Amino acid sequence: MFSIKHLTPMKKLSLIILLLLCLQIKAIAQNNINNYKYVVVPLSYNFIDGQDRYDLNSLTKFLFNKYGFTSFLQNEEFPKDLKSNRCLAMFANVEKEKGFLRTKLRIDLLDCNGNLIMSSKIGATNEKEFAKAYNLALRDAFLTYQNINYKYVPTK
Repeated sequence: MFSIKHLTPMKKLSLIILLLLCLQIKAIAQNNINNYKYVVVPLSYNFIDGQDRYDLNSLTKFLFNKYGFTSFLQNEEFPKDLKSNRCLAMFANVEKEKGFLRTKLRIDLLDCNGNLIMSSKIGATNEKEFAKAYNLALRDAFLTYQNINYKYVPTK
């Protein structure tokens, strides 16, 4: 019979990491971003006052397009299929994480019902000027979506 008590600390750590990886792979498989055709970016984020402050929303749209997604700002004209079925889109949201002397941002992708599909890694910077800090932290968080090899696959 298998017993965890007899494992060395290193083997216990390896087992925990393996279990966490299995759980993460299962979570990704259930919410496949390739089943969504578009990304809709809001005009403003909760942690900043004003629309497209520091060009953060425009940068979000630009980076999604750069990495193979088709994205729109919330106020742009949508394609016909998206107008008739908003569940073809993922809805981007950028959240600011608490950080002492650091700017930390996370990019969440939500489905049309507000359920989380995927979160990016937390992008961080020590830059003090807001415009630069938000830009650098957002680009750092986008590393998650840069290497994801997104390609739209319609669901049946």
